[in-house]
Amino acid sequence: MSGLKILLYRPPARHHVTVFPQKTFPLGLLSIAGMLRHHGFTEVRLVDGFEGSNGEDLAREAGDWQPDVVGISGLTAHAYDGMAAAHMVKEAAPGALIIAGGIHFSAVPDETLRVCPYIDLVAVGEGEMTFLELCQALPSSPALHDWRTSLSSVAGLCWLAGGAEPALDDKGHTNPDRPLVYTEKRKLMSDLSQLTMPAFDLTNPDRYRMHPYSWSDYVMLEGSRGCPFQCTYCHTTQFWQKRWRPRPVEAILDEVEYSVRQMGRRAIHFTDDSWATRRDRVIEFCEGILSRGLDVDIWAQCRVDDLYRDRDLFGLMKRAGFYGFLIGFESGEQQALDRWKKGVEVDKARAIAPLLTEHFDSIIGTFFIGDWETTAESFEATRLFSREIGVDIFIEAPLTLFPPTIPIWKEYENRGLKMEWDYDQIGNCKVILPTGTLDRDAVLGLQKRNMAGFYTDPKKAWHALSSGPHSARQFSTMIFSGLEDAVRERARSTVPAHWRGRSVVLRREYRDRHLEFAASRPMPIYDSKAWSGPDHSAV
Repeated sequence: MSGLKILLYRPPARHHVTVFPQKTFPLGLLSIAGMLRHHGFTEVRLVDGFEGSNGEDLAREAGDWQPDVVGISGLTAHAYDGMAAAHMVKEAAPGALIIAGGIHFSAVPDETLRVCPYIDLVAVGEGEMTFLELCQALPSSPALHDWRTSLSSVAGLCWLAGGAEPALDDKGHTNPDRPLVYTEKRKLMSDLSQLTMPAFDLTNPDRYRMHPYSWSDYVMLEGSRGCPFQCTYCHTTQFWQKRWRPRPVEAILDEVEYSVRQMGRRAIHFTDDSWATRRDRVIEFCEGILSRGLDVDIWAQCRVDDLYRDRDLFGLMKRAGFYGFLIGFESGEQQALDRWKKGVEVDKARAIAPLLTEHFDSIIGTFFIGDWETTAESFEATRLFSREIGVDIFIEAPLTLFPPTIPIWKEYENRGLKMEWDYDQIGNCKVILPTGTLDRDAVLGLQKRNMAGFYTDPKKAWHALSSGPHSARQFSTMIFSGLEDAVRERARSTVPAHWRGRSVVLRREYRDRHLEFAASRPMPIYDSKAWSGPDHSAV
């Protein structure tokens, strides 16, 4: 057994960045923790910001425990919180090796290391094997050794060759004497059977629930990773290298059974981007649920074409416990779907719509809007299409360009638009881009009109609230999430940062450092407030 002490952390969410306002289990970190413990690393702890902890709590834990390795993960919305946490941890435990990972830090490793010198390394791509091999390569007292030498052969790691020097000095981000040292191989496990069960015991399940209710019956599990398609607006396909990899069905069933028998959680939410990619797995999973006698309610994200292919399995899926799906309908205009390389046919969505309503309680439809070719008529077409197929939950998402890893980003740069780099705006989906015929205010206004029209429609509300408990709370929590975010934003704007703790002060400093770093790039910065495009006053 290794004597390394390993501390894992997920920063708190400032806004609701998931589909529903819920406290989600830190599944990625729990998977890493499970892998570490399976291979003999017994000293693993977790501090989760979604449970209410912040960077100061993490720093106190680090100061008391003095870990050897600290792993910080997070989405784009958590980037500045992660940097602030690294700063405080390094002060509390100077000997700790701090690694940042996850989908955001993987996308911008160079920037992360230069903006926050307290982060020693970035783990690029999938984390389990990289973090495991990192810990296996470290000596028992890494603070007393040159970790760069120890980790030189570990694939998927990035670090600055010159060490933790100030990242925003005159040449900090362009100095050729300080190149990044990293392998070009972004490691993905070829076989997800290597994964072990997530270390759920590191969390307190009672602290994860669906807001605003006290119900604590759900858990998030993972059945596969990635997606085989190439939608131009999607950033996850870049992270997973446009590959779809399933986990063994028996391993998934074991986790479902553990959730029910050991944790008392019977509402299963799958994190998969494309749950039903293979028909044989759909059948195997559903039959496995029934043969094990598991009484569960299941929700998953699926593609239109997969559900169309498996429409004859809807009865089996319902008997296994499926109550609903999140489906990326995106648009009722085939030319838009083709433009985005969605790979689906709109007629298939129309064909399965009545079957979905017949078999399942809650169909969440997501719709993409706001790329350069979008017009005012596109918003109206989306509204009518969502009504035609009868979705229970309507989510119309305008184009948000996360760090430049998606194909559409370059298209906007080539048009000469200044790109937004404030991760508080990007990560919380608050950046609204103009289109060829609409300025940003018009795009935002049309999107708000469609969303408000759906959620203030008494017929839609009654249908959702009367369809079943899951549909009811999904519909109502969509409303409550907007209200809660508005209250949070109001509080942040009125309460001084120094009254809210050092982590808040530091995150603001790192936001400023990052924006200063971004301003020095040889590329324009899109100012979401000051953008002045063509005169669209007639729209």
